[in-house]
Amino acid sequence: MSNELIFVVDENNNPLEPLPRKEAIAKRFYCRVSSVTVINPENKTVLCQRRSETKDERPGFWITEFGGKSDPGEDSLVTAKRELEEEIGINARTEDLKFFILDKSEERRQFGYFYYLNYRGDDTSLKPDPVEVSEVKWFPIAEAIKLLETDPKWYSYGKDIPLLRSLI
Repeated sequence: MSNELIFVVDENNNPLEPLPRKEAIAKRFYCRVSSVTVINPENKTVLCQRRSETKDERPGFWITEFGGKSDPGEDSLVTAKRELEEEIGINARTEDLKFFILDKSEERRQFGYFYYLNYRGDDTSLKPDPVEVSEVKWFPIAEAIKLLETDPKWYSYGKDIPLLRSLI
């Protein structure tokens, strides 16, 4: 687990002093995270990833988002854009990232900012970072929802299913 500093907050989402990632997780501090669901609106598919086996959280699981923890003082939209570029190589314009919801998760001790991106780019331009992502694949949205609900190899962050349902 990395010792990079992350953006930690109190139970009301007010900023605190940054902490090393390992310490923040071990002591169950709240942190801020952002994620982006990538949609092809023309054929109603969602770009999914299988997380790298080296990840400290949910290694090897399939998910429908790209994202991660915010750097100290980082705006949620900047985090979403940065994580999308780091994990999959999509350099989206901030105005193309559409905000869906802010969710407080007691279980994961985080405030999650959920965004989506209507992507019409060329799949050959996708460049998954092998440290972060083992595999990417487009799934019909309805199939991804079913897998999130039933397949133990898939992980739902809680707001991804309502987001996907709203985009069908």
